[in-house]
Amino acid sequence: MCLFEHPTSYSEMCKKIAQSVFFISLIEIFLLAQISPDFAQMLKKLSFNTETELLNIKLYISYIYIPLILSLLENIFKMHDVIGRLFGIRIRNAATVIFPTYIIELNIKTSKSKKEIQKAYTNNKSLQYEVGNHFYHHVSYSDPLIDKHEVSMALDAWTWFWISLDTFCITLVFLLGVVAFNIFGALKSCLLIVGLCFYLFGVALIGYLVLKIRCSRYTKREIRAAIKYDQEKNKGTLNNNLKEKINDALSC
Repeated sequence: MCLFEHPTSYSEMCKKIAQSVFFISLIEIFLLAQISPDFAQMLKKLSFNTETELLNIKLYISYIYIPLILSLLENIFKMHDVIGRLFGIRIRNAATVIFPTYIIELNIKTSKSKKEIQKAYTNNKSLQYEVGNHFYHHVSYSDPLIDKHEVSMALDAWTWFWISLDTFCITLVFLLGVVAFNIFGALKSCLLIVGLCFYLFGVALIGYLVLKIRCSRYTKREIRAAIKYDQEKNKGTLNNNLKEKINDALSC
């Protein structure tokens, strides 16, 4: 699929992320090679001492197979999900966005503060299961019960967040490599480290804004649609069951 198409399923989302990892790592490796002859020489060695030239630019096969390896790792092991779990992104998003939205949309009255609500969710595995079960019952990526457009928009928002997270991690690896091996010389290394730090900050800021604005907005819209669907189709049966479980959890 095209990088700028909206994914309509989880598999399409993963494909888009893997494609992005390939192109982002390719661009970063190419730029680093243009900055440092030493880095270019290392790429040449990794290319079995072979090179070709196009428009006075030296090209190496490592330009292709290194990004390809990173892309395959992302595609096979879903590295965005692994990294997300390490940072606790999913559980934090569920505690700060999904769960509070359910409380609001189900008209649940509670005197607990935001922090207490988040704590009640993160410390209750049973509650996490019940909320997740209701959410994904309606918002299935393969066969959603709610409007597919809502799901597609949410998938696209999350895709760009995961891409920014992968970009951050890939760039961080390159930055640590520059620091560890000092392959650019003292002055170039210093300037490059500063440049990469600003770039990392920019990527992190973009990812944060995408998460807090786009992902949160479309997730809330999905929850509203899920609750509305159950009210119309099941007379609120699933909503009422979840509301009772949330009330029980918040009363503890």
